[in-house]
Amino acid sequence: MLELAQLSVDDFNGYFSAPAGLALGGELPGSVALSMLSQCHGVLYHSKLTSLDSVML
Repeated sequence: MLELAQLSVDDFNGYFSAPAGLALGGELPGSVALSMLSQCHGVLYHSKLTSLDSVML
C-alpha cells in the first residue's frame, strides 16, 4: 500500500491499533467499513468517543 502511495515506512509516523473501528454494530462489510472510517475521522479531528444522545445541546 505504501508503494502505491509512493511512500516509505520512514514517511509514516502513525500507529496501528486493533481491532480497528468504532462499535457501531453490524457485521456486514459496509458496516465494518463505516466503523473503520468513523474511527479514522475521529482520529483526524482529535475527537472523543461520545454518544450524541448523551450530549446536551
